[in-house]
Amino acid sequence: MSQANSNMTITHQAVMRPELPSWQHWWPVLLGPMLVVVIYLYDPNAEKMLFSRQWQDNTILPYALTLAAFGAAVFRALAGRNPLMALVAAMALVIFYRELHWAFSSEIAYAMLVTVCLIGWRWYDKVGPFLCRGRIAHWLIMTAALYVFAVGVAKGWFQHIVPNDDVLRTGYEETSENLAHTALLFTVLFTGYCKKTSPEP
Repeated sequence: MSQANSNMTITHQAVMRPELPSWQHWWPVLLGPMLVVVIYLYDPNAEKMLFSRQWQDNTILPYALTLAAFGAAVFRALAGRNPLMALVAAMALVIFYRELHWAFSSEIAYAMLVTVCLIGWRWYDKVGPFLCRGRIAHWLIMTAALYVFAVGVAKGWFQHIVPNDDVLRTGYEETSENLAHTALLFTVLFTGYCKKTSPEP
């Protein structure tokens, strides 16, 4: 391989790797733990309707947020020929399906999510340039971290350090999930517009 071809290959690989911001820009990851503190201070005994199981079981908020993220991602995928947004739309649809809480919906949703990730890995040559736009890679990682936090709350990973976990777990879990849904919608609507590189046609 000539030196010119080698330089082109190195440059192409560098373009495909998103540059993540420094540590002070990762503050949204702390929103999950901060939300737990706010809920505990506001309603330590789960006496208010906002964090009760009755309200959480009947609210349409998680469906509205995930469907809005799905619709916005589909629009951006089609309007901008953006394969990354197509994958985000698929993820939003998987999350919406999990929120339906049908029999085996969680297990099926996790299998679907793994499939979407494998497709993304297979499409990396096409998806990579879009990850380099603005801070979309940064926000996708933070959104994923918020979802992991919500799953951890639901499964009791933090029960020994979270105050009143036995009483407030439903409020902690559902509100943390809605925070993650909001972060997903924010990522779709407001990130990935500033072009650091020009994607291949």
